[in-house]
Amino acid sequence: NYEKRYSKFSQDFNVQKVCIIAWYNIVTMAKGTAQKMSTTSVSKRVLKETKNLYFKKILPVETGTQFNRFSQGQGPLNEFDFESNPMVLLVGPYSAGKTTFIEHLIGKKFPNSRVGPEPTTDKFIAVIDGAEECIVPGNALTVSKNQFNGLQKFGNGFLTRFEGSQVSGSEFLQNITVIDSPGILSGKKQTSRSYDYEEILDWFAQRADMIILLFDVQKTDISDEVAGAIKRLEKHSDKLRVALNKSDSVSHQHLMKVYGALLWSLGRIISTPEV
Repeated sequence: NYEKRYSKFSQDFNVQKVCIIAWYNIVTMAKGTAQKMSTTSVSKRVLKETKNLYFKKILPVETGTQFNRFSQGQGPLNEFDFESNPMVLLVGPYSAGKTTFIEHLIGKKFPNSRVGPEPTTDKFIAVIDGAEECIVPGNALTVSKNQFNGLQKFGNGFLTRFEGSQVSGSEFLQNITVIDSPGILSGKKQTSRSYDYEEILDWFAQRADMIILLFDVQKTDISDEVAGAIKRLEKHSDKLRVALNKSDSVSHQHLMKVYGALLWSLGRIISTPEV
């Protein structure tokens, strides 16, 4: 009897042992699979849930309370606002080096980029990733499935001064979209444009994840239009970064003088005790 019971116990023990080992292997494989899950897949899942939450819970409240009337015309979000790449907006006086800065980031020239000492960029240019390098007119870009659909409300006067520069083979643009803005001229405000520059700037600033205000170290004077643009960007100060371009072209002593003068000038425009 003892041998029979021992044999039965041994068989049960072995069965349990096999089950435990099998379960351990399953758990180990599951953990290994979880560790191999890419950050991209996790981000997509979070993004999907966030998008569903907005359209099911938040959008009906925005529509019912006419939130658009109080949100400075930003309007409700669409699915492309959630799915698009993060956006970086470059703003600054003409010939500050915005276009060259973008070319350095993406590692190559982009279609319709022009560099020179005179004002060269006279449009808002969205530098985006694409299968082939080409220029996409503003009218076509704003009706495509992307985050620029909201620009249609500004009419043809602006859309003729807006275009997409599609670049292929840039790893940087696969994750980030860059907006190159027209260089701001010195002197009085420019009133000859066919669109409201500050209103367009505000639209991009609301959706941008970072705003870079670029100054040339040799030209830090702030014109009326630059001051107006900075005033518009003041409410997005958490995203605003000020950069002094071409700093390596001057001595350290001169750079500190320029740095102090620029801080003093910005302090007169931005309503804050610190810059």
